[in-house]
Amino acid sequence: MGKFEYDADNFRAAANKSRSVRDQVTDILTTLNSSLNARGNAWGSDKLGDSFYNGPGGDDGYGSSRTNVTTNVETLATSMNDFADGQTESAAYIDKMEQGNRDGLK
Repeated sequence: MGKFEYDADNFRAAANKSRSVRDQVTDILTTLNSSLNARGNAWGSDKLGDSFYNGPGGDDGYGSSRTNVTTNVETLATSMNDFADGQTESAAYIDKMEQGNRDGLK
């Protein structure tokens, strides 16, 4: 049978790495949005520009794609934060369990 190990310090280290990923993803999105906003629209207000932004179906062009990508990246950042919270909670539970085991052996 396999060996099961747990280490509160490893969970805390993993939480720090997860938060680092969250921060990096957030920074990338912020930089991208700032850069795109500073450049302004890359399409005209004519039929071709409208087709590019809105897409042939009216809601499947650049505008909706950008919104979807932004939302997905924000969700990824939130998920990484949630993972970090779970890892931190796991470390606290392990510490509490270990303390309970030590107290029970006294």
